Amino acid sequence: MDLRSVGDTEATASTGGRIGPIRLAPGIPAGQVFIFLGLSLINICLLNMTALLQPFVLTEQLGVPTGEQGRLSGNLAVIQQAAVLLFIGLFGAMADRFGRRALIAAAMVVMGVACALYPLAATVAWFFVLRFLFGMGSTAYSAGGATLVADFPENASRGKFIALALIVQSLGSSLFLATLGANALSWLTGAGLSTAEAGRVAFWGTAALAIAGSAVAVWLFKVDRKGGVTAAAARPGSARRGPLAELRTLAANVRAVMEAARANPKFGLVLLVSFVIRSDSAVVLTFLSLWVVNGATAQGLTTIEATALAGMLLSAMHVATLISQPVFGVLADRMNRVTLLILALVFSAAAFASTAAVDEFSMRAVPLFVAVLLIGVAEGALTVAAQSIFGQEAPEHLRGSAMGVFVMTGTISVIVVNFVGGILYDTMARTAPFVMIAALMFSFAILAMAVAARSRMKSAPADAGRPS
Repeated sequence: MDLRSVGDTEATASTGGRIGPIRLAPGIPAGQVFIFLGLSLINICLLNMTALLQPFVLTEQLGVPTGEQGRLSGNLAVIQQAAVLLFIGLFGAMADRFGRRALIAAAMVVMGVACALYPLAATVAWFFVLRFLFGMGSTAYSAGGATLVADFPENASRGKFIALALIVQSLGSSLFLATLGANALSWLTGAGLSTAEAGRVAFWGTAALAIAGSAVAVWLFKVDRKGGVTAAAARPGSARRGPLAELRTLAANVRAVMEAARANPKFGLVLLVSFVIRSDSAVVLTFLSLWVVNGATAQGLTTIEATALAGMLLSAMHVATLISQPVFGVLADRMNRVTLLILALVFSAAAFASTAAVDEFSMRAVPLFVAVLLIGVAEGALTVAAQSIFGQEAPEHLRGSAMGVFVMTGTISVIVVNFVGGILYDTMARTAPFVMIAALMFSFAILAMAVAARSRMKSAPADAGRPS
């Protein structure tokens, strides 16, 4: 059986498939959705594995002193986010122009190359170059993959579909981190490899996973969608494609997105709050493993033991996210989605602030696990709430470009948060980046309430079953 033909018959139907209670958009078969969910799982495992192994690289491979690792980690995250800022708009326009599949396949190749080269970097400068390369790949995946999340479901099932996608990611990544992520280094050293050799094999295994994901995208993924304002439409009579034409496409699409945001307060609100929605996950990726590894080694654990503890905590966080996502997915389809977003921001502020109460790092440290579990729940709440509003309100023919604007505005905050957080980590306290995020979340919750109160929040006539 040729798996590339999965759902081809359904894809030509006038109505979409179904996954249990989830109704898919016209032309979207269930088989192709499952292939996409597998790709999403691979992508989240890549992100988590590289974040988990970074403290190991800084300590064992580059020999960076503990007191300098916070600032360096923040700066490495800044350079990765600089790639997002530079390329997300262009990749978003390319997702609308050329389709999502090509971006996803190319993205995984780029991330795989970066992972393969990570353990060969002998200097911090080379590590910066590789993080920028990895950032380009993850940006391309965001432009293609996140847009498909908006493309696939019918609007009335949008919250449940987002919850399904996040459940698959959380369940898969939690199992991955609890097994391979937490134990890979100790297994490899136990098999007789040196610490350096174990690090190389762990990264090369991650690179192989990325290349496998690219092959899946090329050979098995068939459903795609194109749209947007083409360069030819922006400039009648221009049929040739080139860098300037692509830039005109980008400019035309961004202008259309901003006009839609001005006309639709709900869409404008989710773009505004994007300044902090991405910051929580960015701080987790940059500082959570570092916080745990540095704290655990300071209390007597080895780097490998501390990395295993960090892997277990990241796994627990994903389990918490997994449990919370179906709850918030149902809520997103039954209550006002703006209200849900505000509640998610307030809860996230409390979750990140709870890290300040942690003073022990071990498998028996209850406050440590509680803080991480709360962050996991907050991640699920924010993602479901924000993507539900985005998918509901973003213009269908501009979703790739709208996602580009959404990520680009959020990236500005992520760059600042990572840079400032790194300084605070080294000079004030290891929990300072988390407390800073808590303050930002609470501030933007107040801002969102003010915007919601001043606006009538009226959109186009609602579809059947569409939360107001």
